[in-house]
Amino acid sequence: MINAWLLTSPWPKSHFYETWRFLDEMNKRGLNSMHVNPDMCNVINEKLFIDNIPSTPPDLVIMRHAVWNPNGLRKLGILRKYGTIFVTDIEPHIHALDKIHAHRKYITAGIPTPKTSIIDLLNDDASEDIKNTIGYPCVIKWRFAAGSEKVFLCHDEFELQVITGNLIKSLSNRQFARRLSSDPKTPRSKHNTSVIVQEYLDLNYMITAHAIRGRNIQGTMQAIPPTFTGFDKFQANFANHEGRVQLPIKPCNELRDLIERSLQALDIEWGRVDIFPTKDGFKLCEINPSANFPMTEACSLQNLAGHMVEHAIDRYHSLKR
Repeated sequence: MINAWLLTSPWPKSHFYETWRFLDEMNKRGLNSMHVNPDMCNVINEKLFIDNIPSTPPDLVIMRHAVWNPNGLRKLGILRKYGTIFVTDIEPHIHALDKIHAHRKYITAGIPTPKTSIIDLLNDDASEDIKNTIGYPCVIKWRFAAGSEKVFLCHDEFELQVITGNLIKSLSNRQFARRLSSDPKTPRSKHNTSVIVQEYLDLNYMITAHAIRGRNIQGTMQAIPPTFTGFDKFQANFANHEGRVQLPIKPCNELRDLIERSLQALDIEWGRVDIFPTKDGFKLCEINPSANFPMTEACSLQNLAGHMVEHAIDRYHSLKR
């Protein structure tokens, strides 16, 4: 029997559905499963403790959420000494959530994306840089933005000043300040105020697909957003927008190819892939390896959690050979 952990963050309360679904599917497939977060773990003299009770290291860890703090990463690193298999692996999962790191990977792999620039908001020339590279309106995303939080639609220099002030203020929040740069050589102040700036695409819909690397695309759907206004009300993630309409669609070969190449570029095993259908073809918005999926399961009638658990088991056996 495979001893398996579902590793989640200790703080989000919006992922109870996914945690339950994963554990249910893990149990159905005969895994000796346990729900663990890094705060429960401790390592003393290279020995593992869960809630202060001696524990056997797991054979498999399914990474539901990334681990950001150095102490948590140290604990997981020790598990590698025992031969624990991580799906997705630790570093690619973290890097996938860093929008700047991920964008560079997309460019290297030749993945089509909206016109993009990386800008430090503390730079005195930030507004001029945006005007010269992207123009207004544009979409500004903090490098670790998630669920459309810290994602802004910016129309002009005045809104840029407001966004900059709001973002810098919010980064004092411990939850976000503790997220470390994926590049340890990057100064802390610079990494925290660096943002992705992208052209604004005025589209009627976008495509979201919960995809698993090397397998058929699961849970593809079309999301139609309601009308919304104001840079402070903007949500780039149509799939999470209140009032959304979701319709299942069958992906064409071009879409399948883009999704598979995007997962390969980040070296992750699965994720929700957000794609813009433009007049110039499909363009990748972003990938979230920790995305919620209740609406996608309901819309697509796919057992997404089951497919991901099966993939993790297959990955475990292939790496253990």
